[in-house]
Amino acid sequence: SRLMFGARISLLVGLATTALSVVISTLIGGTSGFFGGKLDLAVQRFVDAWMAFPGLLILLTIMSIVGRGIPQIIVVLGISGGIGGSRVVRGAVIGIKENDYFLAARAIGSPTTATLMRHVLPNIMPVMIIIFSISVGGVIMAEASLSFLGFGLPIKVPSWGGLLSREG
Repeated sequence: SRLMFGARISLLVGLATTALSVVISTLIGGTSGFFGGKLDLAVQRFVDAWMAFPGLLILLTIMSIVGRGIPQIIVVLGISGGIGGSRVVRGAVIGIKENDYFLAARAIGSPTTATLMRHVLPNIMPVMIIIFSISVGGVIMAEASLSFLGFGLPIKVPSWGGLLSREG
């Protein structure tokens, strides 16, 4: 029965974290790719620096600072995954900026928010769906790893990683 409840918790954390990750990826990558220039350069150097460190090491460090719990692990894993996924969204936005419909919208003086909502966001939706579907399993594994090592969910919460650490 704890395995079934652990599946519920792990899926909740996986889906909520991935949703947050996709939103953060869209915000960071969309802004960076859309505006370009020095903003893009600065944001991408930060993303490069973030991705240069081992993921588990960063997660262990941050989780030891913020503490254990479901909201904490969702936010930490969501931000971590969102920063890495922003590169994919940025590439999609840069590709959209080269299309004729985007250039025509800019030429007629369409406001930035209208261009984003009408031309950019609907066209990066497939990329966001793919990021979401690919990331769920990895997030569940990261949560299980953190819980197994004692940095994830509290002991009273039945998660798959926590169950593995107590059953062995």
